[in-house]
Amino acid sequence: MIGLLGASTLLPANFSYQFAGFPDLGRNEVGGLALLFGYLLIVRPSQRNNRRMAWPEWIVGVQVLCVFFTVLTNQDVVQMGPFSRPGMSYYDSLGVIFRRMTMIGIPFLIGSRLIRSTEDAREVLKVIAAFGLLYLPLTLWEVRMSPQLHTQLYGYFPHSFFQQIRGNSYRPVVFTSHGLEAALFMATTMIATLGLAKSTTGRQQTRWLMLFFGLFGSLVLCRTLGALLLGMVGIGLLWAWRVQRTTLLALSCVVVLYPFLRTSGLFPTEELVSAAAVVSEDRAASLQYRFDNEDVLLEKAYERLSFGWGTWGRNLIYDVRSRQNASIVDGYWVLEIGQFGLLGFFSLFGLILTPMLLACRRLRGMSKCDQLVVITLCVLVITRALDLLPNSFPAPLTFFLAGTLIPFAMTKPAVARRPVRSPRRSVALQRAVPSG
Repeated sequence: MIGLLGASTLLPANFSYQFAGFPDLGRNEVGGLALLFGYLLIVRPSQRNNRRMAWPEWIVGVQVLCVFFTVLTNQDVVQMGPFSRPGMSYYDSLGVIFRRMTMIGIPFLIGSRLIRSTEDAREVLKVIAAFGLLYLPLTLWEVRMSPQLHTQLYGYFPHSFFQQIRGNSYRPVVFTSHGLEAALFMATTMIATLGLAKSTTGRQQTRWLMLFFGLFGSLVLCRTLGALLLGMVGIGLLWAWRVQRTTLLALSCVVVLYPFLRTSGLFPTEELVSAAAVVSEDRAASLQYRFDNEDVLLEKAYERLSFGWGTWGRNLIYDVRSRQNASIVDGYWVLEIGQFGLLGFFSLFGLILTPMLLACRRLRGMSKCDQLVVITLCVLVITRALDLLPNSFPAPLTFFLAGTLIPFAMTKPAVARRPVRSPRRSVALQRAVPSG
């Protein structure tokens, strides 16, 4: 977990090492490889969840197959006026598969193998909260002094500095690629901390609550309305005990059906723009600009809806005269459909959402504290999946969290074993609790 989150939150953003004959290595690829090597070298075989692969894990194979189907249907050259985009080759498919496996497949599969009990899942939440504690003073410093930590350490700014200015203040970036990504990460750590607070008692609960309020204040200062709304949704789901499953199912349906809602005109785009105008005219204009770009990109994506246009920028819209990209891809969902079609879209979000929905069905046999731990993981997964609709910040952490829900989704998880003083009670507890 430290290697995975350390790569996503501390390594340079929007930067990759380029080796001749090998795929580029960015921080997402490094994080996936660090997770794989740590699992093989450090985790003992007795500590691994050695079991047969559950059927949701086979969706990773669908992700690999969709790349080959995309290459087979995109070997032609796309002509755009006086210039063109090259066709895809089987060599290109190897690089795409490497990037998707390191960012999606490896984190998901290893997450499903590392977790054996709710106590293991609680450790995952603790590591996320610890990184939130690390980021808390850094975000507060950049709110006051402007986002410059990335520039001071790595020598360049990962995005447009102008987009990080909000009124008389700034949106913190720290070591992420954008202020939006930093706000999403702070919302993630805040939800994890609240889940730990609700699943504990006494002094531990007080400490987690203090950290929660600090992270909540930092999220507000990030000045990102979308991440703040996602954080409030996460808080509401952790408190609304009776409607958690129904709400998670409804939000999952929104994510999966979003492309069809957009094309059919059923998604309330005009109402959302009007609501954003109440907050700020700039945010309303930004939201309308996103919707307009989605409409243009969707129109092209529907020309090759099954397997997409592939990579090399073949899915984008270009200005014929200037030969520049005339479209901006904000939402990751439209990028996925444009590059890999509906097969890539459904396999990607099916990999994220299926373990969460199955885990929600198997909570009745667990104690309330253990249920809170699993529900917190589910809330983290759905909030990060929802963020992939307006933004494009896929991270190995999202797929790792989805993988950690596999043991709870397919079988009844082992209850965490706590040490007891009486030898007779210890023997009775080991007989009563099934092995992980």
